[in-house]
Amino acid sequence: MDFKEEMENRAKQFIPFDALKGFDAALHQKEQEHNQNNANELMEQHTGHMPVPVIASYSSHGKVVPLYFSVEGAKVKISRVKWQERMQEWGCKFRCEVMADHAVKEVDLYYYKNKNTWMVHY
Repeated sequence: MDFKEEMENRAKQFIPFDALKGFDAALHQKEQEHNQNNANELMEQHTGHMPVPVIASYSSHGKVVPLYFSVEGAKVKISRVKWQERMQEWGCKFRCEVMADHAVKEVDLYYYKNKNTWMVHY
């Protein structure tokens, strides 16, 4: 074995490797499941209307589409907005589908334009 081959072999021992291959992806999946389970439990505890923070998309034409909302810090992803209804002058009502306990559940989100506030009802 010449010097060059010896140096290449010696350098290979320092090449980074993933000792826990797939661990990061599995951990991320478990964290998402945990957050979703927490959100489901909190949604069951709180009935009726409650104010919630919402992440929404706003078009240049003024169309609002809710994407996520939080219940006591647990993020809930909105799978789909089934329909939207303008409610007189105060805002809009959105019927949304969310995944909870591996099942689709419907929630109503209300957007109050004058107060720039979102409320959830489930």
